[in-house]
Formats: sequence, C-alpha cells, structure tokens
Amino acid sequence: MSCPARVLHVITRMNVGGAGGFVLDMCRMLPRDEFDCRILSGPEPDYEGSLEPACAEAGVELIRSPHLLRRPDPWRDGAAARHIASMITAWQPDLIHTHTAKAGFLGRWVAHRRGVPAVHHIHGWTFAHQRPALLRRGFRWMEARAAHWCLKLLAVCRADLRRGLEAGIGREEQYEVVPAGIDVEGVRREAECPPSDLVDWKGEMPLLAFIGRYSEQKDPLCFIDAAHHLESARPGGQRFLMVGDGPLAERVMERLGSGPARSATRTEGFRSDVARVLGCVDVLVHPSRHEGLPRMLLEAFAAGVPVVATAVDGCAEILRDGETALTPPREPAAFAQGAARLLETPGLAARLTSGGRALLPGYEITACAERLATVYRDLLRQGDRE
Repeated sequence: MSCPARVLHVITRMNVGGAGGFVLDMCRMLPRDEFDCRILSGPEPDYEGSLEPACAEAGVELIRSPHLLRRPDPWRDGAAARHIASMITAWQPDLIHTHTAKAGFLGRWVAHRRGVPAVHHIHGWTFAHQRPALLRRGFRWMEARAAHWCLKLLAVCRADLRRGLEAGIGREEQYEVVPAGIDVEGVRREAECPPSDLVDWKGEMPLLAFIGRYSEQKDPLCFIDAAHHLESARPGGQRFLMVGDGPLAERVMERLGSGPARSATRTEGFRSDVARVLGCVDVLVHPSRHEGLPRMLLEAFAAGVPVVATAVDGCAEILRDGETALTPPREPAAFAQGAARLLETPGLAARLTSGGRALLPGYEITACAERLATVYRDLLRQGDRE
C-alpha cells in the first residue's frame, strides 16, 4: 500500500470563517489514506478568532509562521519565505496548495524554486479593491507573475474566474471552479437548536443579523445605518444582532450609539455556534463591498434564513432575485428597504429561502472535497508522468 500524498496548505491566517474554515474542512474531509494534509499559517489578530483549537480537535497539524502577515514587509516576508522553504525541506510535500494573496505569492514562489508542484485557491481577488490605483496595479502584477509558478488556479466562484482572465492572470486552461462549500446537513441540524439566551432576548420580535468581521470589506457600518433607517421607519418592530469583531470595533460602537436602533441591538464577539445563532435569525444582512464566495450566505440558506446582500462577485452568483435579495454596496437605505420587504411579506421570504436551498447540492462540502481530490489526483499523476 502506497503512502498518502503529502499536501501542504499555505495561508496567511487561520481565522474563523472564510478561507481558513474551508482549508480546515478540506483537510478533515479529504480521504486520509490518500492525502496527508498539513497547514502552514501566519498568526491571526485576537479580534478575528482562531481556528487553531478546531484544527487540534480535528487532528490536523497547524504550523505557525510568525512572520507571515497580511501587511507587506520585506524583512518579514523574506523570513516567512524561508520558513516555507524549511518546511518543504523537512517534510518533503508532494503538492503545495496556497490560499490568500500574501501566502499565495510567497508559497508559489518558494514552491517554484524548490521544484514542488503548486495549486492556488482564489477566495476573491484582492487586487481589484486596492487603493490607490498604483497599488492595485502592483497586486495585479504579482498575481499575474505568481500564476506562472503554479499548475492550477482554483476559483471559489465563476465571477473570480472571469475577473482573473480579464485581468490577464493565468491561462484559461489553468482555471477550475472548486467552491468553498459547507456541511449543509450539519448547519441545518445545529440551526434547529438556537441558543436559549438569544431566543429569550429576541422574544416574539423578528431578528435581523450581521455576522462577520468588523472590517471595511464586510462593512458593518452599513448594517448599522440600515438598522437606524429601519428602526425609524418601524419603531419597536424588530431587533438587531451583530456577531463579530475586528478593526472597526470602536467605530461600530460609536455609530451604533448615535441612532435609534441602539436600544434594539445586541452586539457580541465571534461565536463558535454561528449555525445555532442562525436558528433564531429572520433576515441575514450581508453588506460586503466585495466577496469571493461567502459561505455565510450558504449557511443561511441551509438554516432557512432569507438574505439581503450586495450585488457583488460571488453574492450575485448565488442570489438570483436581483430586486429583493441584491442591493448596491454602501447603500443602507436599500438594505433597510429590502429587509423590510422580507419582514412584511412572508411569502417572499419563503420563496427566497426555497430558492437558496435549491442551490445547496452544488455547494455540499463532500462534493467540494471530492472535486478537490480529483484536482490533486490529476496533478500528482501529471507529476509522475514528468
């Protein structure tokens, strides 16, 4: 019996949700008699939550590289690259799988220099949203350069595939869509047991929720402004919940305290029971300015929660009803209007929820893991032939 192929995942940080959650799920779901997966990651800020305990519980080895940080820093970036190289020397992986911009560039560069085949997963392009334009061009050049150092570019949604090709990154035959799926049945089961503290606090009132990082990308301030709009239009008619933390935490509390929704809003840090939280949510508000494939929307569908989200990237790909489910980014009034329509029109909310659930078979975590395993097998066979 042959030994399992060694796959080293390189990612900038293993924070709660998003790319980190997908990496952990893949390491757990791929057949361990065929693939031996390890994760090399930089540290994550305290306010983002860490998946390190979940990795330990799942028996997935997580190696920390203290210099692998999001912010560009030539000295630290060089130290991170040397750490990746030392890991390759010590463990001799058969394949490098990189994620996120910084780790994606450094990991592919080192893999190329060491002659190890690499694949890169795109969880939303960062270059498209950089400011100023010079920085945006620099990030795009880095992605285009790094595309030469890997065999495959895996996109979590077709929107990312199209954006990459339009930007001149990689070749069409390099691309393949491997979504960041979810455990549909697991989320559904957990949502049937909502936390009693939230159920008691909510009472009979409809609950609108923001769940995510307090960052400019996720735009929690838009949610707060939408909550103020909605509370002014329907005073005492709903409650609001914010689950998360991040660099905008102070501004979140300041903005929340200056409007009518303050007394109707409950704020929490990151919670490990998000699926259970969804069990008492009536509308999920997702105002992100840009996204790859937001797993939170898929989890909301699995929990039977209708969504109001921005018409960007992967959100537009999985939300089909443009008039009620999708809104332009940075328009709180539009979010308030969309949420109000869902609260006041139960039939509409049910229709959107049913439509979301119909999409889920294509994003089931087991199907995504099998798709990724097929990519790995093809690449490893290709390496054997060479």
